[in-house]
Amino acid sequence: MSGFDFTGANLHGVTGVNVKWDDTTNFHDADVSNSVFAYPLAKKQFFTENPDLAERVERLKNEHWANAILTVEAMLRADARSRSGDALKVARAVFDEAKSLTVRSEILLYMGLGVESKEEHKAFIYNTLRNFNSEPSILRSCLRALRSLYANDKDAFNLMAQYVAHPDEKVSQEAVVGVLYSRHFSSANDNVRDLLASTGSGLARRSYVERIAVAEFKKFSEILLDDEVVNYIDFAKPISNAKLERMARRSFSNPRLRGIRAKEHVALLVDRDSRPHAADEDDPARRALMIKTLLIAIGQKYRIPFRLDEQPIEMGRPLSREKALSS
Repeated sequence: MSGFDFTGANLHGVTGVNVKWDDTTNFHDADVSNSVFAYPLAKKQFFTENPDLAERVERLKNEHWANAILTVEAMLRADARSRSGDALKVARAVFDEAKSLTVRSEILLYMGLGVESKEEHKAFIYNTLRNFNSEPSILRSCLRALRSLYANDKDAFNLMAQYVAHPDEKVSQEAVVGVLYSRHFSSANDNVRDLLASTGSGLARRSYVERIAVAEFKKFSEILLDDEVVNYIDFAKPISNAKLERMARRSFSNPRLRGIRAKEHVALLVDRDSRPHAADEDDPARRALMIKTLLIAIGQKYRIPFRLDEQPIEMGRPLSREKALSS
C-alpha cells in the first residue's frame, strides 16, 4: 500500500495477510483501532518518542540468544511490578526483529508476565500468526507458545489444528505436537483426525501413532515401535508382513513386551468376546499378526491409512534368522 493516503479513513477492524506499506503511506487521523495496522503504527510511534528504548531493541536483537532472553525476562518481571508497559513493548519489538527461533520462542513465553490476562497474550499470538503467515520461523514460535501455555484451551487447540496441514514440515510438526498433547485430542472430530492423517511430516506421523498407542495400549504402546528407527511406525510408508515380523522379533528383546497375550489388547478394540490366545513370546508370526490386527483396528478408529500388506501372514512356522536378515 505504498503511497496510499488514508487521511481520516475509518480502518477500524480491517484485517489481512501480508499487508505491506512504508513511510509514503499516510495514516494521519485515521482510525486504525483493532486492525492489522494498529500494532505496527503504535510501535513506530512509541519508539520514535523513546529513542533510548529503540537503541535497546537494536542491541538485544543482535545479542547472544541467552543474554537477549535473560535481559527481556528481567525487564518483564520488573515491569510486572511497575506496570509501565514499556518492557512489553520492547519484548514485542525484539520478538519481531530477532532472527533466532529460540529467542522468539522464549520471549513469546515470557510475554505472559507483562500482559493483564492470558486472553491478551493469546490475542497477540493470534495476531502474529495472521500477520506472518509466510514466515515459518515466526509461525513455529507462536505455535510453540500456544502448545506450551494454552494447549488445553479449546480456541488454541482449534487454531493449532489449522496448521497441522501447513506445507512447511517444521510448522506442521509444532502444530501436531500441540494438538496431540492437548486434553481436547481425545474428543477431536473427524476433520482434525483427517488433518493429522494427512500431515506431510514424517516425525509428526510417528508422533501421532505414538499418542494413539499410549492412549490405547498404555504400558504396551512400544509394540508399535518401528524395527528400523528408534521411533514409532510411519503410516505413510508401506508395511510388509516381513516388516511386521521384524518388529515382532525386535519386541521380544524389550522386557516390557514379553509374554503379551493377544487377548489383552485385540479384544479391547476388535472382538470383546474372543477367546484368549496362547502366549506369543516364542512365535514372531503370531505376534506379527497381533500387531497387524492392532494397526487395522486403530486405523479404522482414527481414520489412519496404514499401508499394510494385503497378503495374510503365514502362521505355523517360525521365521529363520537368515530369512529375517535377508528380508
